[in-house]
Amino acid sequence: MLPNPKHKSFPEALRNARKAAGMTQAELSIAADISNVMAGRYERGMHSPEMSTWAKLNKALFAEVNESELEAIIQDDFTEIALGEASVEEIIEELKKRGFAKVTLASE
Repeated sequence: MLPNPKHKSFPEALRNARKAAGMTQAELSIAADISNVMAGRYERGMHSPEMSTWAKLNKALFAEVNESELEAIIQDDFTEIALGEASVEEIIEELKKRGFAKVTLASE
C-alpha cells in the first residue's frame, strides 16, 4: 500500500510501485481514472493526490488491496480544525498540499 500522500516518501513510493507493477504513467492514469498528467506530477512531488485519488492509485497498483482498509484510512485522514485554532504552520502546510506556491496578502 502507498504511504499517505502527505508523507515525503509518497512520490518515490508511487514511482517504485508503478514500475514494480510494470506500468507506464499513462497506463496508471487510465487504471486509476485520473488525468494523464497527474501520475507524473505526483511522482515528481509537484502535487499530492486527495485521499480518494490515493485510494484509486492503490487499487490500480495493488490487486490485493483491501477496500474496507482503504476506506478506514481515508476516514481517519479527515481532521477538521477551526481556522482560529489552526497554527500558521498547519495553514501553510495545507496550502502547500493544495498546490499553492505563493500567496499574496493584502494590507488593510
